Amino acid sequence: MNEGAATLWVGVVSCLADFLCTILPIPVVLRLRMPLRQRIGVCVLLSAGIVVTVAGVVRTWFIYKSLIATYDETWFTYPLWICAALEIDIAVVSHESWSVYELAELTFMSDMCLCASHEDCFVEPHPQVDHISVQQLHKFTSRFQKP
Repeated sequence: MNEGAATLWVGVVSCLADFLCTILPIPVVLRLRMPLRQRIGVCVLLSAGIVVTVAGVVRTWFIYKSLIATYDETWFTYPLWICAALEIDIAVVSHESWSVYELAELTFMSDMCLCASHEDCFVEPHPQVDHISVQQLHKFTSRFQKP
């Protein structure tokens, strides 16, 4: 079995899967019954996956360059490993942005409205904002602390 061809094929499938996982939820989110500002925020967070897809495409190009197009594997394998590490790191950071968005929504959504009452606001207040306690906030933020 040709190792270069198999690795290239897995890279192409991985890029396609990343792209589909990024694009497919966006139309569903746009049809949700929630304020437009929140829908746009969720779509922006989902669109961070496009950066992961681009990093995967660059990694796949270096797979082709290092394992198929040349006999000097070590020269192009170094940028290949850098691109692979960047792809994973960008994916983790974009995944964690969901938690940051949720925390910001819980803590700041009621303060974003500068109106006299919630009826005048364009943004619907989060149902848990009025009832959030210090214990709930500590429970939420403890997920991000190192053990």
